[in-house]
Amino acid sequence: MMRTRYGSALLAAGLCLVVAGPAHAQSAEPESQLGGYVAGAAGWAVSFQPVLPALLPTGDAPVEATLSLSTANVKSGGNSLGRGAIFWPGSAAANLGPLLGTGASQPFVGGMVPPYPAFVEASAKDGEVARSIGPVGGMRAFGSPTRAEGDVRAPDVNVPGFVKIDSVSSNSAAEVTDIDVTSGCTVHLDGVSLLDGAISFKSIFSRSATTSTGTTSKAEGDLQVAGLKVTGVAAELTADGIHAVGLPPEAAPVPGATGPFPNANPDAALSQALSSLGVTIRMTRSVEKVSGGSADRLANGVVVSIKNPAVQGGRFDIVLASTGSTALATPLADLGAEGLDLSSSGSDLTGALSSAAGDTGGGGGSAGDFSASPL
Repeated sequence: MMRTRYGSALLAAGLCLVVAGPAHAQSAEPESQLGGYVAGAAGWAVSFQPVLPALLPTGDAPVEATLSLSTANVKSGGNSLGRGAIFWPGSAAANLGPLLGTGASQPFVGGMVPPYPAFVEASAKDGEVARSIGPVGGMRAFGSPTRAEGDVRAPDVNVPGFVKIDSVSSNSAAEVTDIDVTSGCTVHLDGVSLLDGAISFKSIFSRSATTSTGTTSKAEGDLQVAGLKVTGVAAELTADGIHAVGLPPEAAPVPGATGPFPNANPDAALSQALSSLGVTIRMTRSVEKVSGGSADRLANGVVVSIKNPAVQGGRFDIVLASTGSTALATPLADLGAEGLDLSSSGSDLTGALSSAAGDTGGGGGSAGDFSASPL
């Protein structure tokens, strides 16, 4: 299992693409008791990741596709960025123009390739930027000197034969006040159906939240899974594993009959159903680190792995309801003459979620390594 390593102080700059939007007058950054701060949150509803260990022994997914992504970042100096995307192909694929221009040594070529259009983004000067999709769906981003937010809501997500979701929502927000900096993300899925209904969830809900006052911090969250069924067998999913809680009527023994009934064992029936599908289902353990004025939380949600018979050891991972957040601040009195310089540091929290998704957090929560941040 690959361990994820990232510093909680290195968060916001990796997402700093700017999309033009309506400008709004914004209030100035508040007079703060914080000497410096950086906070961010990110989450998604669904991510598809092929894993090909025979080709990539590191365990990295060569490509991925993410549905209902929201991100938000704020940092010292009144900088912020919010983003919402129904479908997100990754930061590089979303802005191929500069890469193509550099590769061809012809900058004008890059200008001929427009940025990926299916997302909204707002920085501190933009206020709210929104785009509707159908009567009840849409993407929204907000930015101001003190707050960033990304929000996505979509009905009827459908990839035929693979995944269908009745409704999804993903919301990320980060905000600074005169006394603290906070960040949080929530993802909610209703009516999840995988592999033409062979696996279904009534609902999945994930939340991560962090707060820092500069001297103290906290991290909290929750992951709830309801109504899981595998080929009709009802099951309960926890961080300790998956267990059957009932059988479909056709698997139960006939009253009054005699003889062995191996299929009447709920866990045996569930194990047989998963084996026949070539599927494993895991709930990842959340990973939290709180130290002084720094707090991090990473929750990779539910991972459904499907064997890929075409590649030795290969599989497809469907990652559901991932959330993460981080908050870091330093008291004003603790800064020296040079202050806290975060201008050249940055990291992509969505990348941390993505690269940690293959680690189910077994072994006492080893799904990530949140290293202390040098201030």
